[in-house]
Amino acid sequence: MTKITHLKVASGYRELSINDLKKYLRRVATDQIKVAYTGHAKQRMAERNITTSDINNVIQTGSPEHAPVFSSSHGTWECNIFGRSAGKQIRIGLALQLMEPDEKTYVLILTAIDLD
Repeated sequence: MTKITHLKVASGYRELSINDLKKYLRRVATDQIKVAYTGHAKQRMAERNITTSDINNVIQTGSPEHAPVFSSSHGTWECNIFGRSAGKQIRIGLALQLMEPDEKTYVLILTAIDLD
């Protein structure tokens, strides 16, 4: 298995864009990409009454705050996503682990915040 640090394109390699990120995150709904949660995220979700359904809704319909940034220390693409679920404005911090073969790709939820 190989971690993907840049996407291969005709002209060489480039970093992950917001649109690339959205394409990967939309695949969560079809179970092509799995979601995992850190202990910190689980704790914050419980404290803030944020459910896994809320997280999935934000992943599917939310907007990235900025283009994902590659963390060489973790080998992941990291960013914040803002969205609404069950009447709540939510921000989640996530890390996208891109792998070859693709079935090993996953989203790691780092934290979740109820902004209301």
